[in-house]
Amino acid sequence: MKKILGWLSLFLFSFILICLFTLAVYYIQTVGKASPPPTVGKAAKSIKFTKVKGIQLHYQTFGNPKNPHLYVLHSGPGYDYRYLLPLQALADSYHVIFYDQRGSGLSERVGKEKLNLQGFSLELQALLDQHSPNKDVILLGHGWGAMLASYYTSKHAKQIRALILAEPFFLSAKTGKSFLARTNYLQPRMDWALVDYSLRSVTESMHIENGDADATSDYVFAKMQQPTKANIGFPYITFFCDTRKPIPFWRYGYRAHQVLTKELMDAQKNILFNISKGIKNYSGETLFLSSECSSIGESFQKEHRKLFAASQEVVILQAGHYLLQDNPSQTLEQIRKFLQSVQ
Repeated sequence: MKKILGWLSLFLFSFILICLFTLAVYYIQTVGKASPPPTVGKAAKSIKFTKVKGIQLHYQTFGNPKNPHLYVLHSGPGYDYRYLLPLQALADSYHVIFYDQRGSGLSERVGKEKLNLQGFSLELQALLDQHSPNKDVILLGHGWGAMLASYYTSKHAKQIRALILAEPFFLSAKTGKSFLARTNYLQPRMDWALVDYSLRSVTESMHIENGDADATSDYVFAKMQQPTKANIGFPYITFFCDTRKPIPFWRYGYRAHQVLTKELMDAQKNILFNISKGIKNYSGETLFLSSECSSIGESFQKEHRKLFAASQEVVILQAGHYLLQDNPSQTLEQIRKFLQSVQ
């Protein structure tokens, strides 16, 4: 027995030694590669922001405020609006408003108690009250942003002139189950390439200097969300045509992603929220934008269309979930066509 214990102790010691050596090698190889930008709360003088419900939100506007107001809601939870900036081309006819949601992008980081669906909805309501008082507006949401736009519209139908929903993840328990099945229940498919990529991401984050409390987790989360050949095992890989094309962003918000995801589904991946409850109160027009390559494209979005009184769907060719990166010209063309039809 003593001999067996001796061998086990030697094996355990050797294993720990190899792990520490491997970590040291990765740490040395990744020196100086991590530098997430500060949030508006840390650098308010250099970032344009608006204060909403006591929270500083990074935002930008384009176009004449006298034109119809169009609000852009980014995906996530936890992403930012940088990848959606091609939509500023609509500023020739619309007042286009972009903002990073609370706890996301360059907006202020907040506590867990403020990172719930109701909070995100109240934030949008306050933003509209401040910047578009007494106006009916157009909401354009992508992914999670399309879910938020749908939820808000279900509560404030009379305030919304038109909806543009680009591949919402899910709007009901039924489509939630289908979404999870199409993304391997949000679990990565492990292989050595993904382990190597993950280790490099974590050790890169160890070199962050003068970062805020969320900088490390935000950095690692951002790296793991990027579609690369090394990261081909991550859950959303079925969204893309080209897994080598990076998604432009400033900074992701890990805490916002983690907390809100837990509100929407439990540990067993049961959907806990019916996002679309009350959407029948909205009688306006809705445009669904789907992509040719994504696993939550045309066939998946048909189920969502059934929830709306008046909807149409357009498929963007040669594009994955990130339509404006893959085929911006066709995406913008179809959005303009729809907006002209609802004026």
